[in-house]
Amino acid sequence: MKNLLWAICFIALLTTSCNNNRKFEQKLSHKDSLLFNQLSIVQSQLGDGQFKLYPTRNLYTFLELNTVTGQIWIVQWNVDDTKRFSYVLNDQERISDSDVPVCGRFSLQPTENIYNFILLDKINGRCWQVQWSFDEDKRFVLPIP
Repeated sequence: MKNLLWAICFIALLTTSCNNNRKFEQKLSHKDSLLFNQLSIVQSQLGDGQFKLYPTRNLYTFLELNTVTGQIWIVQWNVDDTKRFSYVLNDQERISDSDVPVCGRFSLQPTENIYNFILLDKINGRCWQVQWSFDEDKRFVLPIP
């Protein structure tokens, strides 16, 4: 709860002018100043919406990414009602309770393999191999050490 309140305060401060931000930063402790700087950078670079669609090489299939938590769904569109669906690929959140929720934190990068993507945490650099499939037993998200 304390982290959430700090995050709300910092995000509110990010909307003020640069001069006010500099004055505020001078009053912060070193640790809080570092957090403030990180949030400022994150907000400026990762200001996308919470959800993003990534195309696959399958004409009808996209991966829907929650850019805040790292959760992923397989989404298929089609003109035929019976062929439209959404499956959970990964419902595990990739952030902890102490992490500040930030839109745009996670992104997907396609690989040469049609069924594999790399999930990247843009804040700390962690990566996971993501394999999508229509077969549930062939879907996975594995950490890349």
